[in-house]
Amino acid sequence: MQEIMLKILKNIKNSSLIILIIFLFTNFAYADRDITNMQLKPSVYVGKKGKSFETVKADSGEPVVGKKSYKFVALPFDCGKDKDGSYTDCGNSYSNTGKGGDRVRSELSGSKSSRFGAGEVWLSFSLFLPNNYETISPTITSFYQVYSGSGNGPNLKIQDYWGTLVYHRFNNYKTISEHKLIDVKDMKGQWTNFIINARFTKNKKKGFIKIWVNENLKVDIKEDQTAAGSTGKGHYIKAGLYQTGITRYLKVIGEDPNWQKGQDPKKFPTQIVYMDNIFKVSSKEKLDVLIEKAK
Repeated sequence: MQEIMLKILKNIKNSSLIILIIFLFTNFAYADRDITNMQLKPSVYVGKKGKSFETVKADSGEPVVGKKSYKFVALPFDCGKDKDGSYTDCGNSYSNTGKGGDRVRSELSGSKSSRFGAGEVWLSFSLFLPNNYETISPTITSFYQVYSGSGNGPNLKIQDYWGTLVYHRFNNYKTISEHKLIDVKDMKGQWTNFIINARFTKNKKKGFIKIWVNENLKVDIKEDQTAAGSTGKGHYIKAGLYQTGITRYLKVIGEDPNWQKGQDPKKFPTQIVYMDNIFKVSSKEKLDVLIEKAK
């Protein structure tokens, strides 16, 4: 993406047009077919020092599946806000109802064109945790989420919870069940593959969700509510690093919980993860084709 922008800029002399193009590219929804078939865009990124994501290639020496992968780096206390300033991750007052605060993220979010309704869906992602990855519980680190487009919060979060990767099922910001997927220690230094087959709906007779980790079925919920609130505006995914409740970990390591944006990290670690195979389709057959092409 950066290479394309540079080629365009070399042939343009109008400064106003250059500024417009830079704005469009830096707020572009990304769909790199080697990594994802969805339009994804940076989430809550304004004012951050670090990047919301990077694309790394096979010849970089960093982990990839196929030719490329997304790299997510969460720098300590590097919080951001939305473009219009209506939402911010900054501040050490935590809200669990989507109002922000006490958070840091390096994350991509699905655009409106990538939303899906209440029908059956197949989702996938592959996750690589470096050997030096550190759990920061009781701060929760989420890697993958499915959100309601109607503003009722998450339906699904897959997150590091005290060194265990857990699927948390939500309804209007409240956890209604949790399921162990895999120990974080067993993920380090290698790719871990996830497949989700679900129907996200309020209808308990039609709702279901299955989750496989490295082809092992870990979750099998039948005939239950799997969506929070209305499904009229569809659902979208979030992928990357999303830390919630920063003050919790600061208390554990004996640091002042009244943190400020950009302060000295001291004992607070930088988290880095890689993601690939972030796909959304309507059938297992289509998913198999995408994953095979991305190898």
